[in-house]
Amino acid sequence: MVKSKEKEEEKNKSSNQAIYITISEDNIEISEKKPDLENEKRYIVLDFQSGERKVFLITDEQLIIKKIREKMPEIFLEEKYEGMKEMLLFLTHEIKNPLFALTTRIISLDIDKEKMKPIKSLLDRVNSIFDNITIFIKGKTANLKKENVESIIEESIKEIEEIKDETFSYDFEIKREYRSDKIFIKGDRFLLKRAFLNIIMNSAESLEKSKNKVIEVKTYDEGNFIKCEFSDTGCGIPENIKQKIFIPFFTTKTKGMGLGMSTVKKIIELHNGKIDVESEEGKGTKVTILLPSYE
Repeated sequence: MVKSKEKEEEKNKSSNQAIYITISEDNIEISEKKPDLENEKRYIVLDFQSGERKVFLITDEQLIIKKIREKMPEIFLEEKYEGMKEMLLFLTHEIKNPLFALTTRIISLDIDKEKMKPIKSLLDRVNSIFDNITIFIKGKTANLKKENVESIIEESIKEIEEIKDETFSYDFEIKREYRSDKIFIKGDRFLLKRAFLNIIMNSAESLEKSKNKVIEVKTYDEGNFIKCEFSDTGCGIPENIKQKIFIPFFTTKTKGMGLGMSTVKKIIELHNGKIDVESEEGKGTKVTILLPSYE
């Protein structure tokens, strides 16, 4: 009876212990003690049940992005890797669906909104990565309808302002100058919102070391076209880099997969529009988009 009780206690003790698997660039560590992470925000933690024990898989998100980025160009340049595209789309679909359900569930919970901001910010960031991957690989057909371009821009700005405090360690201002509240285009709301989000996020990230942190958004009615300008007072883009910003998977950032501006270009082309980037290192960048107006 005593032995049986001891076995039960040992079993309970074992089931209460967790296993931590930490994956780094050149090592895999397995421990029953939670590792001391240098900067927890940088790490992705996945937990699952293995028998009676909880297992935590921990890895640096930048390591994952780096490994994907190293392989992606060769995968997409050769036709024989067509199956890899399908696999990536499948994985994106399999992860994004529960992610969407989780985000919806979090929003509906009666929990302090401030406490939920970091979680929602993370989910939004992961979701945006999947959106960019899907648009880039699939070459989604634009569902063109009559849309107010300024309301799409406003939605994009609102989304960024909601996650600003959790995403950036500095504050910045977004100024708007709209010429009319009746500027309509032939557009796909979902795709254009993704494009505008990518552009504004790039501008926001470029402001880190600027004294005057400002993003300006302007719209103009050019007759057959609607012009949208996104300018910032950020670090600017070096001339030798500017020629490469639309190349898929090219990036000078430590974060991201390098799909942001290539996705933007793809979206604008789907709208029969044009995109131009002017930039001066140390002074800022201006992205100009022309979209066909609604006739």
